[in-house]
Amino acid sequence: MRKRTLYLALLTGSVALVTALVWYLSAPRRPYGEKLFQIADTSQVYEIILADKQGRWVHLKRSDHGWIVNDSYPAEPSALAMLLEALLYQRVVQPVPSTARKNVLRELSVSSFKVVVKDQKGKTLQAFYVGGGTPDNLASYFLKEGDTLPYIVELPGHIGVLAPRYQPDVQSWRRRTILRLHPEQIQQVRVEYLLTREPGFLLERKAGTFSLTPIPDTLPRLDSPALPALHRYLNAFRRIGILAYLPERLREKLASQPPYARLHIQTTDQTYRFTIWLHPVDERTKTPVDPHTGKPFLYDRDRLFVQDERTGEIYLAHWTVWGRLLRHYPEFFAPLFPPSREAPRIYVDTFQWEPTPSLQNASPQQSS
Repeated sequence: MRKRTLYLALLTGSVALVTALVWYLSAPRRPYGEKLFQIADTSQVYEIILADKQGRWVHLKRSDHGWIVNDSYPAEPSALAMLLEALLYQRVVQPVPSTARKNVLRELSVSSFKVVVKDQKGKTLQAFYVGGGTPDNLASYFLKEGDTLPYIVELPGHIGVLAPRYQPDVQSWRRRTILRLHPEQIQQVRVEYLLTREPGFLLERKAGTFSLTPIPDTLPRLDSPALPALHRYLNAFRRIGILAYLPERLREKLASQPPYARLHIQTTDQTYRFTIWLHPVDERTKTPVDPHTGKPFLYDRDRLFVQDERTGEIYLAHWTVWGRLLRHYPEFFAPLFPPSREAPRIYVDTFQWEPTPSLQNASPQQSS
């Protein structure tokens, strides 16, 4: 009786072992290697599809004019460079240890990004899933499509996880250069300040030269703007970018706030119209208090909102960049023309514009 029981136990164990072995050997498996998720020649990459479990997706496609996002928008070159760098150099550290494999597979099934990379003929070069980071946040969990063995993958020289490089967020992939104009294209620039009493201007090209008129026209007119100042200003339009594209829901909120300025640009073949709002001080403001006076600022002096009136889109922008365009009328007549202009100093307890020191002597109108 005891022998019979022993034989039965051995038979049952053998059957279970054989079943597990057959399952393991028959399961899709990739040979382990550092380059398992790499693409040796990224010049062969013509399409990249990114998607997540929430239904978001991004289609990046190479064209004669650069990469295109979802067949609609020019792609941001720096973002594409980082993505292609990951595809070229990311390497497998090791398979996920068996003790953690079940949990990692569960996480990948719930919150991972699917990545499909194709060549010019539509052939799939890579197809895999990118999951969260390892406990030390120095690598990420990857899984080949159709496989059951997840891997720990890192990017040599990069400290951090890899998921941000594969985000299926359309706005993150769009080009952030908004204006790219040559000085010869520009026919007219109008800068008008609506929230403060800062002196705007109208710059017009006439018969090969430029005329400069103050806005409002009640301001005293000055003679002969400095040519170096005009040249530097027009060259600023060669490349003007933004920090990010903002959601449409912000449009209604901004519409209820008084705009700070309007910027209109007329070129030889197109008109650009932008409305600018100052950004309220918030938890991300670097300098909420004026270090010279101790007064709290009402508006952030690093960031601003810009709306493209042609498309209705809203951007988050940086003062250092857009301050190159939002100049004051007297600046064109001053001895020095700095690369950019500081944001206005507007305090919480008073709505008063205080000119920067460089404008104190040149400005035809002082703050009240």
